[in-house]
Amino acid sequence: MTGLGRLEHGCDSNGLVWLLMELWSGARALRLGDDDMPRAAELWRQPAARVVEIGVDSVAATQTDGSWHLDWRPVGGDFSPDTCWLLDAEHPWFARPSTAASLTPIREIWPLLGDVEASAAVAAVALATWHAFYQYCPACGHPTDVEPGGWSRQCPACKTQHFPRIDPAIIVALVDDRDRLLLGGQAAWGNRRSVIAGFVMAGESAEQAVHREVAEEVGVTVDHLHYFGSQPWPFPRSLMLAFTAHVTNPEAMHPDGREIVAADWYTREEARQAWADGTVDPPPEVSIAHRLITSWLES
Repeated sequence: MTGLGRLEHGCDSNGLVWLLMELWSGARALRLGDDDMPRAAELWRQPAARVVEIGVDSVAATQTDGSWHLDWRPVGGDFSPDTCWLLDAEHPWFARPSTAASLTPIREIWPLLGDVEASAAVAAVALATWHAFYQYCPACGHPTDVEPGGWSRQCPACKTQHFPRIDPAIIVALVDDRDRLLLGGQAAWGNRRSVIAGFVMAGESAEQAVHREVAEEVGVTVDHLHYFGSQPWPFPRSLMLAFTAHVTNPEAMHPDGREIVAADWYTREEARQAWADGTVDPPPEVSIAHRLITSWLES
C-alpha cells in the first residue's frame, strides 16, 4: 500500500554505529566494518568493484523501465583514499566525488531507490559533505589526510583522528487525552503539516530536547515520553530520533510564530479527510514523520 495507508516496519541497527545506514523498510545495512577499511585498496581492484559519482547533495542515478537505480560504473584508475570511499565491502561498492552537472539531487532520488541503494546514497552524500567541509584539523588547523575507506581523516601534525559529523535531532508525535494528534507547519511549507521536530543541543539528552522543543514551538507540556525509532536524514547529516508523547495541557497549545506558524489538533477522521481533500499535505513518505503519523492512524 502507499500513502497514509502504508505502515512501514522499523529495523535494528547493524555494523558501525556511526554509519546510520538502515532505512525503515527492513533493508539490511551495508556490509562495512572496521576490518574492511584497510582492505579498501584490495577491494577496489576486484573485478566486481563498482563506483558511483556523488556530490555534497546529489548522486549519479539512472531510470530504466520506470525504476531508478544508482549509476554504478566499473572502477577505473588507481586507488586513492582521497577519492575512493568504500560504501559496501560485499559487492564491493565505492563512491567518488564529482562536480558533474548531471548528478541528481538526493531529495529527488532517495525515495525512489531500492532499499540497499538508498542506504548507499545516504552514506555517500554524507561522506561527500563531510570531506568537502572538514579538510582541516579542528585541533591544530593543519590539513588532514583521508584514511583508507574514506570514513576517517588523520591529522599528520597532531595525530588526531576525525570521523564524520552527525547532528542528532528529535521528532515527536504529540497526542492528547482525546487521542488527537498535533500537526504544525512552517512558513515555507505551504499546506504541509507534520509533527514537531528540532535539533538536540549540546549537553542535552534526546528526551530533554523533546520537552524543550515542544514547549518552545507550541507551548504545551508532555509526559509519557516513549522512544519510537530512528532514521538517517541526509540533509545534510542528521539522525532523526523519533518519540511519541502525551500532552497534559492541549488547551495551552499556541504556535511560536517563528518555527511553527500554524498548528492544530486532528482526530483520525479529520486527518484522513484533510489529506484526502488536499487542504493539508503530508510529509514525504520516505520520512520518519510520515511513519509516526501512519502509526497513529493505524493504531
